[in-house]
Amino acid sequence: MNVAHVLPWISRSAGGALGAISGLAKASQAFEGWRVAVFGSQDIFADEDRQLWHPLAVHTAPVLGPARLCCTPAMQRMVENFGPDIIHSAAVWTWQAAVINKLHTRKEIPFVLSTHGSLDRWALRRSAWKKAIALQLFQQKHFDHAACIHALSESELASIREFGLKNPVCVIPNGIEIPEEGERPIGEGRQSLSSRLGSLAPGRRMLLYLGRIHPKKGLINLIHAWAAICDAEGRNRRFEDWLLVIAGWDEWGHERELRTLTEQRGIQDKIAFPGPQFGREKAEIYRSCDAFVLPSFSEGLPMVVLEAWAYGKPVLMTPQCNLAEGFTAGAAIRIEQGAEGRNMEAGLRELLQASSSDLQAMGAKGRALVAERFTWPKIAGEMRSVYEWVLGGGAAPSCVSYS
Repeated sequence: MNVAHVLPWISRSAGGALGAISGLAKASQAFEGWRVAVFGSQDIFADEDRQLWHPLAVHTAPVLGPARLCCTPAMQRMVENFGPDIIHSAAVWTWQAAVINKLHTRKEIPFVLSTHGSLDRWALRRSAWKKAIALQLFQQKHFDHAACIHALSESELASIREFGLKNPVCVIPNGIEIPEEGERPIGEGRQSLSSRLGSLAPGRRMLLYLGRIHPKKGLINLIHAWAAICDAEGRNRRFEDWLLVIAGWDEWGHERELRTLTEQRGIQDKIAFPGPQFGREKAEIYRSCDAFVLPSFSEGLPMVVLEAWAYGKPVLMTPQCNLAEGFTAGAAIRIEQGAEGRNMEAGLRELLQASSSDLQAMGAKGRALVAERFTWPKIAGEMRSVYEWVLGGGAAPSCVSYS
């Protein structure tokens, strides 16, 4: 089988979807007789991040017009030359949807569409007028012609139905590659990290956020909640030992807004902003942290939470992360979004008051959870059954819903 993954960006510009799509694509390549290729737009990070897809064939097309629209007329010929039996699309609100529409119409190539959380209410309110135009030009046709839509969770399935789409929907979560335990000593990671955080790092316990620095991630409320705890606890040693690290790549100048808020609340010594983390640095910061936090307003199914669990870290997260099994398994603490972070304080206090052994036990439950339910070979096998059903008909896999 020849499978073409078509997405807006093959680089970090894709956010958490980068790890999700690359993991699935690489796991699919392992099936006997399968050829998998990746197609995206050429942006400023594409050449640097191409290696993240190794050993897959990666093709990028130049962009005409606004960068966010990803208008790539040359991509149609690239995909056509590959000769796909099926296309797996991640094109929602970008021009790649129009490219796939043409291939579907002219070559009768079926496609599966992953929406990656883009149809929930919070996401739809962002740049709503632009999305309305895209819907008229190419996106509604793309929705209508998808042989199957891929949802990451039951919550995303509900959002797809609320949007009005009647297609069959397969509910298959993201996967994760579990790192080997003891691959590098934790002390070595902390030493390297200290050189990046300077005087803030030595001897401190670390609560880590890692991902896009973007308004939907809820970081303003997290900083307000962190500041409130710092104000209330004063010099309490249990809380003094902790450092909040907000790591990732800035979007739309949001990091500057967060830094300004940190200064206004007078907690510059309680928060660090080390910037983007990739490759070895990313592994080090996961290994070095004591817990992970994702206070997001909107997610499909966040790769960063699966990564934190894979490294054996306890997690604080909102219900909007769509990983309720983490709460059930005792691998995560629930936090809620509220005005200026007031609903987050209880969850943060629960974390900060926990003993080291309690945190380790919670992290171990997270690692066991991803080993049981979220490994890439398992996820790729489920997606394979969907591809084969789309191409050959017959009974739909159990993961497919018509309601």
